[in-house]
Amino acid sequence: MFPESLSRQLRDARQRTRLLTRDLEGPQLFGPKLAIVNPVLWELGHVAWFQELWCLRLRSDETLSESILEGADALYDSAGVAHDTRWDLPLPDLRATLEFQDRVLERVLARLEREPDNDWCSSTKTCTRKRFTIHGRRSAMRTR
Repeated sequence: MFPESLSRQLRDARQRTRLLTRDLEGPQLFGPKLAIVNPVLWELGHVAWFQELWCLRLRSDETLSESILEGADALYDSAGVAHDTRWDLPLPDLRATLEFQDRVLERVLARLEREPDNDWCSSTKTCTRKRFTIHGRRSAMRTR
């Protein structure tokens, strides 16, 4: 995938997410507490957290740099945050969550422009198992 195409797709995906959620407010940002869904506000932060994790924070030695949002790992790491607690977390408000999304996207786009030949953005890279530590807990996730 060419960097320009990936950049456009990332911007388009963010725009679609905003269009889908732009009219939500108050209780709509949390929705019902069901086993098959997450609060919308949590999902918006979680998407940004994962993008930041894979595109910005994961180092070549498989350690993680700090998030640009203080406490993000404790809020959005789905492997560490029990599903039923996601409605009760001290989540940033919608404005701050969208700012987190914007800051992550800006940094990802800047990195893509700066490092267009880096494997981290290649769609042909073979999946490998990555292990890293979040808050002292070893995680294993598949990357592309």
